[in-house]
Amino acid sequence: MFGLNHNVGLTLLMTTIYSVADSVWNGTVLVTYLYDVSGNSNAAVGYVEALSGMAMLFSAFPVGYFADKVSRSLAISFGGVVNAVAMALTAISVTDALHVDERTNFYILALGMIVYGIGGGVIQGPVQALYADSIATGERTRWYTILFVCMTLSSVLGPLVSIAAFLVYGNTWKTSQLVYVILVGLAMEIPAVVCLFLFKNSEALGEEAASHTEHVKQSAENKEMDGKESDVWVKPHMVPYILFANELVSSLASGVTIKFFPLYFKENRHMSPIQVQVIFALAPLSIALCSWGIEKVAKSRLGRIMSMVVANIVGVVCLVLMIVLEQHFHNVVICALYIVRTGLMNCTYPIQESVLMDYVPVSQRGRWKSLQSICAVGWCGSAMVGGMLADKHGYGFSFLFTAAFQLLAVVLYIPLLTVVGHERRLVEEVNEYDSRNADNEPLLSTRVIDE
Repeated sequence: MFGLNHNVGLTLLMTTIYSVADSVWNGTVLVTYLYDVSGNSNAAVGYVEALSGMAMLFSAFPVGYFADKVSRSLAISFGGVVNAVAMALTAISVTDALHVDERTNFYILALGMIVYGIGGGVIQGPVQALYADSIATGERTRWYTILFVCMTLSSVLGPLVSIAAFLVYGNTWKTSQLVYVILVGLAMEIPAVVCLFLFKNSEALGEEAASHTEHVKQSAENKEMDGKESDVWVKPHMVPYILFANELVSSLASGVTIKFFPLYFKENRHMSPIQVQVIFALAPLSIALCSWGIEKVAKSRLGRIMSMVVANIVGVVCLVLMIVLEQHFHNVVICALYIVRTGLMNCTYPIQESVLMDYVPVSQRGRWKSLQSICAVGWCGSAMVGGMLADKHGYGFSFLFTAAFQLLAVVLYIPLLTVVGHERRLVEEVNEYDSRNADNEPLLSTRVIDE
């Protein structure tokens, strides 16, 4: 595909299409629709998110194991079938195609979200694993940044489509108008589902995409053959576990508030649908800009881990300021803080993914990506808690709760400073050995680290 590896190009295309479609309806619009049809209940919104997350949990790890042991492309194709079913259930519910009462339609929609959860669990692990397998070691930060930018920039188009729909059907929060926007988003999702049937295991790169863990092991064996005791003290096998702990805490923190930001702007700041969609059109631009910037910073002496620490701390400060200044400043200031906060808290994804895939063996990537679905359960489970907190104490209390836990997640990055920060030394040690062996091709290129 245009000179790219087939799986890399297809992942970028699918992500772009899906991000556009998803941002049309599965965010501000869907949350507001759920809130309205459940009788203005934040808790009901949280319950639906929790059910979706549980479905993702129970499907993700078995499918990830299947993808590692049998076929990643087959697992991805199965995800395509599941997502098609989820789309159908959602459309049946919002259009009242079965002519049933509102409660029954709510249950059908909840079932659709559960099936979406299963689809997400099926796709998230195998697609990401095959994407990593199709990128040479040393290039992942770049390609994960490209993937992330495709995802975030395309997410700008979704709110713009929603704005157009609201201009046509009316700039109010009426349920009937929300339905039109949901259907437009579902229709736009169809090409992304088609892409899920086109991935190929044969396009993976094999040893060229091996992880640092495998390279370190091979380096140690080579040094032993050379009569030397290995002095590679880095313990890369611990990196994925630390990253998983960080992501779990971050997901628990984010879940308390992320689904309720649109409702906060609607209920507390009294903003119209188009105004809210403008915020969510600007937020992906902020994420993309911050993602580009943090990649440049990560290549400096600051390094990958410290750059993530700094970005997340400043993001947490912005969230706290939103609450502290809420009663004293105009919507423009509060929205600006939210947009900057969103960019800083989400821009670290490509760097974190590149670190993860650099330290997970090829044979385990599907399982590790699927294991991240546990984080999604934490995210959705805390969304249920966030809904109850918002109903009882207001959105501001939930936001402060999120800020506290996000700071805790930042602390979990600190042990990685002693591991990931020494990657250059690892590259030099491995290649120093290999350079003394004319018959050996260097195990690692000097481009392995982007720090």
